[in-house]
This record gives sequence, structure tokens and C-alpha cells, in this order.
Amino acid sequence: MKFNKDRAEGVLLIINRDSNKVLENLQQMRKELLKFGSQDLQLHYEELYSLDENVKKKKKNHILYGLNLVKQYKNDVIEVLGKRQEKGEKFMLVQALNELGNLYFSINKFAEAEGIWNDSLDTIFQKLYSLKSFRKIFTESSLVAFQYGFQQSLVGCNLLNKLSSICYYNNLYLQRECILMAAELAFSIFKISLPHPHILIKYGDYRLKELLKNEEVFANKETLDPIESLLSFENLSWILIDYNYTIKALPMLCLMDYISTEILQNPYYSIRAKILKSVALSQISLMNEALQNLVLVANEKNLPLNWMRESEYLKKEKGSNWFNQSNVVILQNDMPFYDDKNKVFY
Repeated sequence: MKFNKDRAEGVLLIINRDSNKVLENLQQMRKELLKFGSQDLQLHYEELYSLDENVKKKKKNHILYGLNLVKQYKNDVIEVLGKRQEKGEKFMLVQALNELGNLYFSINKFAEAEGIWNDSLDTIFQKLYSLKSFRKIFTESSLVAFQYGFQQSLVGCNLLNKLSSICYYNNLYLQRECILMAAELAFSIFKISLPHPHILIKYGDYRLKELLKNEEVFANKETLDPIESLLSFENLSWILIDYNYTIKALPMLCLMDYISTEILQNPYYSIRAKILKSVALSQISLMNEALQNLVLVANEKNLPLNWMRESEYLKKEKGSNWFNQSNVVILQNDMPFYDDKNKVFY
């Protein structure tokens, strides 16, 4: 018995050690990706505005650096995670494949990016060619987001946005499949808890205040970036409206409004989400609901709290803060503070 116990503890120790090593490799590769992204942005500005003749050479070296990162990512992270079957590490594999696809896209390897993003989507649902068979997935389970995970569902929406906008923009059939799958996936998120409506038309005047009780979904931006989710929901909603699937865009617009107002507290995108929802509602002849959304925007209601923050001008007019009312005495910056002309300030 003691021998079996020691053996089991040894195996557990090896598993934990390997898991920590994979996590360290993933974090190190993310640092390299951040460095690569900064260099890519700098080269883009140099290409547009600089007269440096070595820009093409720098860009070539930058692409070689990206290809080297792809090789490291595959060897140190993807292959190791692919061999392991732990539930928590499956989501790590989804993230790693998503990031690898982004890296391929940044070095203009569009076909490879499409394949990797599809692999990441297949990893979420544990099914090959999940995009082509998504109707079967949602028929087998009505609680897809609950079954496969809340964060995985949001990452899946981000992946489908990239596939529809980048890879299948010239393939209308696959683009339509992407947006329909994303719409079903976004709607399934609301089915996890009871307070949310389970009828699409009810999302016309529904305002989301909380997704999951006592759980911060966007706490770790490396795991799930709220900005990426916000932009994905906006873009997918526009495509759904263009394809005349307007009613399916309403849950996405609720999520967009929630992320912009409650998570990011961005007044620009909060207003943008409400106006876009009014556009969608007007297209399905819900004129009263569309008008009510616009009235809320005009009256500055349901906006982030920082929108109501007073300007310094209003504070001065109300006397909230003290301001120097003298228009004659001005501090002479070109003279020492102890100069006679500046004595009035001390």
C-alpha cells in the first residue's frame, strides 16, 4: 500500500511539474508576442512616414523573427498541450491556437491562420469541422455555453468573427455559417442563468447588468480580452444585419452594451451599441423600442458613470474647487521662485 501511495504521489508530482512548465512556456511566448507586436507597429509607421532605406530589410528580418516564434510556439506549447488531456489545459490549448493564428495573420500567412483558428474552434467543441456541423452541436444540447464553458464560448465568438471577416469575406456561404454559429453561441450564453430572457425578441429593450453572479469573467485579460469581445460582437452584429438576420443580432448587441458600459466603461462604445441596437430594431419594425433607445441616449441614461463626471469648467462655475481668480498676478516661469515678482505666491 505504501509503495502504491508513493508511486501515485510521484506521478502527481510529475504531472504538476509538467503543467507548470507548460504555463511558464505559454507566458514566455506571450511576452515574445507582445514584443513582436510592438516591433510590427513600429515598422508599419516607419514604412508609412520614414525615408529610411533599410525599412524593407527590417521588415524581412521581422518576418523571419515571426516564423521563428511560430516554430517555438508549436514545439514548446502546442505539441505539449495537445498530448495532455486535462480539462483546464484544453482551454489553454484553445488560447494558444488562437494566439498562434494571430501570429500567422500578422506575418501574412492567411491560409495557415485560417487552419489554426479552425483548429482552435474544434478544440472548444471537441469535434472535427465544428463550423460545418454546428447545427448538430446545438441540436444535441440546448445549453452549449454551460456544457463547453462560458469563457470558451466567448473565445469561440472571437474566433468566428476573425474567420468571417478575414478568411471568408469572399466566401458568402462560409461567412454566413460563421455568423449564424456565433449568433447561436452568443444566445446560449444567456441560457446559463434564469433571469435573462430566452426569447430573442425580448432583447430589444433588455439591459444586461450582470452575466454570472459572483464571477468576474474578464478578470484576466490574457485569458479573455473584453476589448476583443466588444469589437467582435459589433462586427458580427453588422454582418448579421446585412444578411437580414437582424433579430439574431439582438443578444450580441446586449453583450456589446454590457461590456462597453459595465466592464470597460467606455461612453463612446456604450452610445454606439445603443444606436446600433436602434438600427436593428427599426429593421424588424419595432419602432417604439428603437425610439426609446435613442431617447435614452439623448437623455444620457444608462451610460458609464464616468460620463457624468463634471468638467473643470463646471466645477469652477459651481465653486466646487478653489481657483485663483486673479487675472493680474501670473507666475513668472523664467524667474526663480524667490524673485520679487513671484513673492505673491508664498
